[in-house]
Amino acid sequence: MATTDKAKVKGLSDLKGKTVAAKTGSAGADYAREISKKYGFKITYFNDSNTMYNDVAIGNTVAAFEDQPVMAYAIKQGTKLKIVTDPAKGNWYGFGVKKGANKELLQKFNTGYAAIVKDGTYDKIVNRYLGKGSYNYKKNAADNSEKETTIWSLFNENKSALFTGLVKTLELTLVGIVLAGIWGILLGILGVMPSKFARGLSTTVIYIFRGLPMLVLAFFIYIGIPNLTGQKIPAFTAGVITLILNEGAYIGAFVSGGFKSVNSGQLEAARSLGLPYGKAMRKVVMPQGIRLMIPSFINQFIITLKDTSILSAIGIIELTQTGTLIIARNLQGFRVWLMIAALYLIVITLLTWLSNWVEKRIK
Repeated sequence: MATTDKAKVKGLSDLKGKTVAAKTGSAGADYAREISKKYGFKITYFNDSNTMYNDVAIGNTVAAFEDQPVMAYAIKQGTKLKIVTDPAKGNWYGFGVKKGANKELLQKFNTGYAAIVKDGTYDKIVNRYLGKGSYNYKKNAADNSEKETTIWSLFNENKSALFTGLVKTLELTLVGIVLAGIWGILLGILGVMPSKFARGLSTTVIYIFRGLPMLVLAFFIYIGIPNLTGQKIPAFTAGVITLILNEGAYIGAFVSGGFKSVNSGQLEAARSLGLPYGKAMRKVVMPQGIRLMIPSFINQFIITLKDTSILSAIGIIELTQTGTLIIARNLQGFRVWLMIAALYLIVITLLTWLSNWVEKRIK
């Protein structure tokens, strides 16, 4: 268990009536749950260590339960916590491979592991990442002499990964918005056709995919469909399909509204001059409607850019997921998310300028 000086918690007996933090699905969470009734505390669960540590640091919870090596590494990286209890429920960390396979790899791993334990390399690795005396919590709590990381040094260390993540985000956005635009325009056209079936189909599709949370849709496409069909879908492809269905539904709604906003008398006048319905729409209604919709398209482009962050949940290494991976290594959550936010803001600002420029050009 780790805490801060201001929490005034020196051991488990000081937790009565208080709330602690634990990471979902971890051994620390299981241990905290087992002893919660005995010591009279409540538990708040988090999905990652960095958020959990910060919750304790700002005082929302008084302590965090975590695997000792993970917590010792976080403290060595500058997390303002201290370990105040001896390790409990000790267990082994494992090197996992597919059962019944990779026998040669396992043999080499076991041989290598035995060698580094014997020659002292294992201890050097532990001391490097966890600090000397890392298995003695009193020494570990005081061993926090690492040079403090600055936001500039953090950026320099990770600029390649951040650039790669930004490129992947833009790639997802461009592919997603182009294909979603095509799908959305098709839905919009169906929504203004004379056929009741076409209008009903458009309304139903838009209703379904605007009503589904994007995260649920992403998981359904990436995990649900392969479970049903047995055919896996690559993460990038699943992400693009998610953007097409979700963003396309919103585009379809405003495309349909844009066409309907054109005075119906113009369509009637075109029909009275002998133009068929399809040609009247293409030559008279659609050019005016699309002209009115251009700002909405650019606005949807910006929304799509932000929505790509949700796709990090299915493992796409875009900008948000890149930030998560960087934090997992150094636990510098505030600084990393500040950099990620700045990158998103720069790109969105450029897109906003583009939107304003286009609006002025089409007026």
